[in-house]
Amino acid sequence: MCMSRTPVNRATHRGDCCIGSTLRVPSGTKIVILAKEGLYGNNQVSQLKADEGMNTVETKLKSRGITIIPANAGVVLQNPGFRIDNVHLNAAGHKDLATRLLPLVIRALGSPSPSG
Repeated sequence: MCMSRTPVNRATHRGDCCIGSTLRVPSGTKIVILAKEGLYGNNQVSQLKADEGMNTVETKLKSRGITIIPANAGVVLQNPGFRIDNVHLNAAGHKDLATRLLPLVIRALGSPSPSG
């Protein structure tokens, strides 16, 4: 099995908006796992405004040639055994989500080069 030396970064910060985090995605980024659920869960922003913000984020990322993989944590959150509350995953939920995302990330990265 060939292991990739692909760096992994987190662009978000607690309390940050999605557009702010998009501006911090490092150059050279190939993939962003984008969580659409809960970004505007504070009910201070309408669903229309939330959708507009998410469309802006996706447009900016795609314009940079970045592949977007939706996190779809909502699927995992439906299982009470995978969550701490109605919003946050527990360790088992994170493991399940990572298991679901791994094949998508591998496919998006493509085959590693023979040198590395």
